Amino acid sequence: MKTRLYKVLSLGLLSLGTSVFADTVAVVDLYKIVRNLPDLERVQEEMQKETSVAQGKLNNKKVQLDAKVQEFESNKDTLSEQKMDKIRKEITTLQRDLKYLEADLREDLAMREQDQKNILVKQAVVAVNQYAAANKIDAVFSSDPVVYAADGKDITDAVIKSLAPSNAIVVAPAPAPVEPVSKKSSKK
Repeated sequence: MKTRLYKVLSLGLLSLGTSVFADTVAVVDLYKIVRNLPDLERVQEEMQKETSVAQGKLNNKKVQLDAKVQEFESNKDTLSEQKMDKIRKEITTLQRDLKYLEADLREDLAMREQDQKNILVKQAVVAVNQYAAANKIDAVFSSDPVVYAADGKDITDAVIKSLAPSNAIVVAPAPAPVEPVSKKSSKK
């Protein structure tokens, strides 16, 4: 609790000190800018495609498992004990593979989503920096921890307007997604 109080006090003192020395101070809602970035829709579509591909892989593995279970159930009366054991082992292996695949895909998608969010936040920061430099603003604070800002000090909408296609922001794209590596042993 004390560290949070110190953080708030130091932020307040920093903003007071900055406002004494800075000619122009502004606040911005960075996440509102992110929600208005031109690349946001493209990133959301890419993530939807990746999620669909991952779901397809899971569905394929589930179909294999269901087929093996169905084979076992329909033929268990006519199968030898040795053949039944073999199919049980195959079912267990498919269940384990499905579990590992699901965990790998979930982890990969979460990492990819975080990478994309980081790129979007960087784009928003670049847009704020460009706007601040072009308008001779000395300091820009995130509006989230700011307790009070006078009307006219919030430049969020102005930065969003500066995001017009002619003012495109270029940030390096995220690396291509990596295929998940199975955690099971390659021994059979």
